[in-house]
Amino acid sequence: MPANSIPYELAVIPERSPGPLLRALGARRFDGRTIRFTWGEWTPGWGLVLRLRKWSAVYGGGWSLFVQPGYGKLRVSLPLPRREVKGEGAWGFQADLGGGNVHVQWGYGHPGKVYDLPWRAWRCERHDVLAVGGWVPCPEIFAGRMDNPLAATETHPYRYVTDSGEVQEVTATIAVEEREWRLSWLRWLPWVRRVSRTIEVSFSDGVGEQRGSWKGGTVGCSYEMQRGETPAECLRRMQRERRFR
Repeated sequence: MPANSIPYELAVIPERSPGPLLRALGARRFDGRTIRFTWGEWTPGWGLVLRLRKWSAVYGGGWSLFVQPGYGKLRVSLPLPRREVKGEGAWGFQADLGGGNVHVQWGYGHPGKVYDLPWRAWRCERHDVLAVGGWVPCPEIFAGRMDNPLAATETHPYRYVTDSGEVQEVTATIAVEEREWRLSWLRWLPWVRRVSRTIEVSFSDGVGEQRGSWKGGTVGCSYEMQRGETPAECLRRMQRERRFR
């Protein structure tokens, strides 16, 4: 072995040995996160899962049962006959509590259906743009674009200082848009909603740390307005707070 080669005995993260109780249950390996048994494995994480899965021939064609009653997912390899079928099969559901949806599958080659959980099923119900005469619905084709013929716009000088001290002077054209989201299960409740009013910003030239590189600088963005704040004041606050990497 060359003198400057990597000392593997120091580079490899050692595996943890399962305790006596886990070994009695069939545990063979523990990498600090996943416990691997002779009959399956356990992984940490939150969720709700109850699903029977038939693996494709590429993965051995076996059967597995997934159970997750809250914290910790258990996969159990089942000694069922290995049928030769096209594709994989799954029966059951998997709830992603973080993502806010439930994935239900039932059958061979079935992609399944995704259902939103009640408290995470937000849908955009209204998208308006501020015109000279007031708020008007924003056509989807012009959402977030500065060439929206309905939008009232104004321009302001914008100054950005990079981490290295380079000063970038550009012109910022701004418009104002507002969006309203409601829970799809509770659309009839007017007070269960989220409203976001933003300035839509278009720069005359790219700004940010990547300006002049192959990636290029930022040429447009949006920024959330605060109560009692004018669009110009929001732009100045963005100039103080926002970094473009």
